Amino acid sequence: MIVENVFAQEIDIPNNDNINNCTGALNRSDNFMIFKNNFIFILFIAFTIISVWSFFIAFSFNDVSFQSSNYHLAWAGYVIQERVIDVFSTTVQWINVYPKNIELWYVWNLIFLQDDRLIDFAQYLFVLVGILSLYSLLKKIRVRKPVALFCALLYAFIPLVILQSTTNYIDLALAS
Repeated sequence: MIVENVFAQEIDIPNNDNINNCTGALNRSDNFMIFKNNFIFILFIAFTIISVWSFFIAFSFNDVSFQSSNYHLAWAGYVIQERVIDVFSTTVQWINVYPKNIELWYVWNLIFLQDDRLIDFAQYLFVLVGILSLYSLLKKIRVRKPVALFCALLYAFIPLVILQSTTNYIDLALAS
Protein backbone atom coordinates (compact mmCIF):
# COMPACT_ATOMS: atom_id res chain seq x y z
CA MET A 1 0.00 0.00 0.00
CA ILE A 2 1.39 3.45 -0.92
CA VAL A 3 0.26 6.68 0.70
CA GLU A 4 1.10 10.18 -0.58
CA ASN A 5 2.00 12.79 1.99
CA VAL A 6 1.84 16.58 1.80
CA PHE A 7 5.32 16.80 0.29
CA ALA A 8 4.18 14.67 -2.67
CA GLN A 9 6.63 11.96 -1.74
CA GLU A 10 5.63 8.38 -1.31
CA ILE A 11 5.74 6.59 2.00
CA ASP A 12 5.85 2.84 1.78
CA ILE A 13 3.73 1.30 4.53
CA PRO A 14 4.56 -2.37 4.76
CA ASN A 15 1.88 -4.96 5.19
CA ASN A 16 2.34 -8.59 6.20
CA ASP A 17 3.67 -9.57 2.74
CA ASN A 18 6.64 -7.23 2.50
CA ILE A 19 8.16 -6.73 5.92
CA ASN A 20 11.58 -5.15 5.48
CA ASN A 21 14.62 -7.22 6.30
CA CYS A 22 16.49 -5.42 9.11
CA THR A 23 19.60 -7.62 8.98
CA GLY A 24 21.15 -5.87 5.96
CA ALA A 25 23.83 -3.19 6.13
CA LEU A 26 22.84 0.41 6.65
CA ASN A 27 22.48 2.55 3.58
CA ARG A 28 25.44 4.94 3.58
CA SER A 29 23.51 7.60 1.69
CA ASP A 30 21.10 7.98 4.62
CA ASN A 31 23.91 8.61 7.11
CA PHE A 32 24.81 12.01 5.68
CA MET A 33 21.43 12.99 4.28
CA ILE A 34 21.46 16.32 6.09
CA PHE A 35 24.25 17.49 3.77
CA LYS A 36 22.71 16.05 0.60
CA ASN A 37 19.32 17.71 0.91
CA ASN A 38 20.02 21.44 0.55
CA PHE A 39 16.75 22.59 2.09
CA ILE A 40 17.29 20.52 5.24
CA PHE A 41 20.88 21.77 5.44
CA ILE A 42 19.69 25.40 5.23
CA LEU A 43 17.07 24.66 7.88
CA PHE A 44 19.76 23.13 10.10
CA ILE A 45 22.00 26.20 9.66
CA ALA A 46 19.05 28.50 10.49
CA PHE A 47 18.35 26.40 13.60
CA THR A 48 21.98 26.77 14.66
CA ILE A 49 21.84 30.55 14.17
CA ILE A 50 18.63 30.83 16.19
CA SER A 51 20.19 28.65 18.91
CA VAL A 52 23.25 30.90 19.17
CA TRP A 53 21.03 34.00 19.22
CA SER A 54 18.81 32.49 21.93
CA PHE A 55 21.89 31.66 23.99
CA PHE A 56 23.10 35.25 23.63
CA ILE A 57 19.72 36.64 24.69
CA ALA A 58 19.46 34.27 27.65
CA PHE A 59 23.01 34.99 28.81
CA SER A 60 22.85 38.77 28.36
CA PHE A 61 19.40 39.73 29.63
CA ASN A 62 17.42 38.66 32.67
CA ASP A 63 13.94 37.30 32.23
CA VAL A 64 11.55 39.81 33.77
CA SER A 65 8.29 38.05 33.04
CA PHE A 66 5.75 37.98 35.85
CA GLN A 67 5.05 34.28 35.74
CA SER A 68 8.64 33.09 35.87
CA SER A 69 9.64 35.55 38.59
CA ASN A 70 6.64 34.97 40.84
CA TYR A 71 5.87 31.28 40.33
CA HIS A 72 8.68 29.13 38.99
CA LEU A 73 11.86 30.82 40.19
CA ALA A 74 10.31 31.79 43.52
CA TRP A 75 9.83 28.12 44.38
CA ALA A 76 13.34 27.28 43.15
CA GLY A 77 14.77 30.02 45.36
CA TYR A 78 12.70 28.75 48.30
CA VAL A 79 14.09 25.23 47.86
CA ILE A 80 17.67 26.50 47.76
CA GLN A 81 17.19 28.87 50.70
CA GLU A 82 15.35 26.45 52.99
CA ARG A 83 17.23 23.34 51.74
CA VAL A 84 14.05 21.33 51.61
CA ILE A 85 11.62 20.36 48.86
CA ASP A 86 8.35 21.36 50.41
CA VAL A 87 5.14 23.29 49.87
CA PHE A 88 5.77 27.02 49.69
CA SER A 89 3.49 28.66 52.27
CA THR A 90 2.18 31.77 50.55
CA THR A 91 -1.06 33.41 49.52
CA VAL A 92 -0.24 32.97 45.84
CA GLN A 93 -1.80 29.63 44.96
CA TRP A 94 0.01 29.18 41.64
CA ILE A 95 3.40 28.58 43.25
CA ASN A 96 2.28 25.20 44.58
CA VAL A 97 0.10 24.18 41.61
CA TYR A 98 2.59 23.88 38.73
CA PRO A 99 4.52 20.61 38.24
CA LYS A 100 7.54 20.65 40.52
CA ASN A 101 9.66 18.14 38.59
CA ILE A 102 10.36 20.74 35.90
CA GLU A 103 11.03 23.45 38.44
CA LEU A 104 13.54 21.09 40.05
CA TRP A 105 15.46 21.40 36.78
CA TYR A 106 15.88 25.11 37.58
CA VAL A 107 17.05 24.22 41.09
CA TRP A 108 19.68 21.85 39.66
CA ASN A 109 20.91 24.56 37.29
CA LEU A 110 21.14 27.11 40.08
CA ILE A 111 22.94 24.72 42.44
CA PHE A 112 25.48 23.21 40.07
CA LEU A 113 26.25 26.19 37.87
CA GLN A 114 26.42 28.54 40.88
CA ASP A 115 25.17 31.28 38.57
CA ASP A 116 21.77 32.51 37.50
CA ARG A 117 22.82 33.91 34.12
CA LEU A 118 22.07 30.66 32.30
CA ILE A 119 18.82 29.94 34.11
CA ASP A 120 16.94 31.50 31.19
CA PHE A 121 18.52 28.95 28.87
CA ALA A 122 17.53 25.95 31.01
CA GLN A 123 14.44 25.20 28.93
CA TYR A 124 16.41 25.01 25.71
CA LEU A 125 17.31 21.40 26.47
CA PHE A 126 13.62 20.60 26.10
CA VAL A 127 13.61 22.10 22.59
CA LEU A 128 16.20 19.49 21.65
CA VAL A 129 14.18 16.78 23.43
CA GLY A 130 11.11 17.88 21.46
CA ILE A 131 13.01 17.67 18.17
CA LEU A 132 14.33 14.21 18.98
CA SER A 133 10.98 12.90 20.19
CA LEU A 134 9.16 14.23 17.13
CA TYR A 135 11.80 12.71 14.84
CA SER A 136 11.59 9.33 16.58
CA LEU A 137 7.78 9.33 16.44
CA LEU A 138 7.87 10.08 12.73
CA LYS A 139 10.42 7.32 12.15
CA LYS A 140 8.22 4.96 14.18
CA ILE A 141 5.35 5.49 11.75
CA ARG A 142 7.82 4.90 8.88
CA VAL A 143 8.10 8.41 7.47
CA ARG A 144 11.20 8.79 5.29
CA LYS A 145 14.27 10.22 7.04
CA PRO A 146 14.47 13.55 5.13
CA VAL A 147 10.78 14.28 5.72
CA ALA A 148 11.02 13.26 9.39
CA LEU A 149 14.07 15.45 9.92
CA PHE A 150 12.43 18.36 8.12
CA CYS A 151 9.28 18.12 10.26
CA ALA A 152 11.27 17.70 13.47
CA LEU A 153 13.38 20.77 12.73
CA LEU A 154 10.24 22.75 11.91
CA TYR A 155 9.17 22.25 15.54
CA ALA A 156 12.07 24.48 16.59
CA PHE A 157 10.83 27.27 14.30
CA ILE A 158 7.40 27.62 15.89
CA PRO A 159 7.41 31.20 17.24
CA LEU A 160 6.13 30.10 20.65
CA VAL A 161 8.97 27.57 20.96
CA ILE A 162 11.56 30.22 20.05
CA LEU A 163 10.13 32.72 22.54
CA GLN A 164 9.77 30.27 25.39
CA SER A 165 13.20 28.71 24.93
CA THR A 166 14.67 31.72 26.78
CA THR A 167 12.09 31.96 29.57
CA ASN A 168 11.67 30.19 32.89
CA TYR A 169 8.28 28.70 32.09
CA ILE A 170 7.53 24.99 32.15
CA ASP A 171 5.54 24.77 28.92
CA LEU A 172 8.29 23.48 26.63
CA ALA A 173 9.21 20.76 29.07
CA LEU A 174 5.59 19.64 29.28
CA ALA A 175 5.19 19.73 25.50
CA SER A 176 8.37 17.79 24.81
